Amino acid sequence: MKWGITATTVRVPVYRSHSESVNIELEKEVSLEAMREALSKFPGVILQDDPQNQIYPMPLYTSDKNDVYVGRLRKDESAPRSYNFWCVGDQIRKGAALNTMQIAEVMIKTVGYNAPAVNSLNKHKLRRTILNENNRSKVWRYFRSLSRS
Repeated sequence: MKWGITATTVRVPVYRSHSESVNIELEKEVSLEAMREALSKFPGVILQDDPQNQIYPMPLYTSDKNDVYVGRLRKDESAPRSYNFWCVGDQIRKGAALNTMQIAEVMIKTVGYNAPAVNSLNKHKLRRTILNENNRSKVWRYFRSLSRS
C-alpha cells in the first residue's frame, strides 16, 4: 500500500497575526510557477516564497499590515492536483476590521447605496470607525444588525 503524507511543521513567533497551513485541490494540474505568478498579481496578497534564502511569511512581521502574506508553496504529494501553502495576516486588520470594510465596499458597488442593507451607510465615516481598533465591536454589531434587516 502506498501512503501519501504532507506535513507542515512550524515555530511561530506570534504577536498579532494568524497563520494557516492551507491545502487546496484544483480542477487541473498547474505548475508552481503559474501559482506564484497568479498569487503575486492578486490584490492584497504579498508573495514571499524563497525558503532557500529563508524568505517566507512570518507572523512576527505582518502585524499592522493590511495584506495577506503567502509562501512555502509546494505540491502536495498525498493527493492529485493538490498544493500546500502558508499564509499569514494581521488578525485584527485583515482578519476582522479590514474585511468588514472591504465587504461593505463590495456591497455598495454591487447593490448601490439605495439598497435596504446599505442605504444608511456612510462609507467614509465607516472607514474611520473601522480603522480605529477600539470601535471593532461597535462596527461588528452594526453589520450584524444590517444582516438581520
